[in-house]
Amino acid sequence: MKPIQYNVPVPKDRTVFVQEDILDKFYPYMHRHVEYQIIWIVEGFGQLLVDDNLHNFQKGDIFLVGSNQAHVFKNEDTSGGVVQSISVFFNLEGALVNMLNLPELHVLLEFISNNCRGFRVPEQHLSQIRRRIEILKKSDRMDQLVNFFYLLKSLNMVSSDLTPLSGVSHADHEVMGGFKINTLCRYIEDNFKENISLCDV
Repeated sequence: MKPIQYNVPVPKDRTVFVQEDILDKFYPYMHRHVEYQIIWIVEGFGQLLVDDNLHNFQKGDIFLVGSNQAHVFKNEDTSGGVVQSISVFFNLEGALVNMLNLPELHVLLEFISNNCRGFRVPEQHLSQIRRRIEILKKSDRMDQLVNFFYLLKSLNMVSSDLTPLSGVSHADHEVMGGFKINTLCRYIEDNFKENISLCDV
């Protein structure tokens, strides 16, 4: 299953883009984008598939998804409820990387590079990171950029507690062709006439 290359609608006058979504469900297709994405699940629960790894998520969780990391959030049926998320998108291929290469900020660039496979923010640090995202969401222009650096600084301070979402790098995923996902799809195609249980899958 090849992920869709998704184009995030980042305005041309933004280095960091904050987007709030209130929908009946998350974007339903496996996709990737060049931007890194910090996403706070404000409402909703379900499963996050990243590369070939599955993670449960619930209200309040915060994830970082790496650049071009294949992923999809699948929310459980909320019986007419909504899913709400706040995402912070940033691209290290643009002007931002020049700023992060400044000696004073280089530690933040190193933090991002070391966590390119994504992570979930540990529960004990969630309130601190949520507060930083809220401040970032309410700010604009230069304040938004400054508060983005503070958000990265806060994440860097808890980096020793972070675990990658996936053991597959972008290059590895291209070579493997999403091996586990393809195996799964083949199994379903070969056995679709049977009553396939979740356990079997």
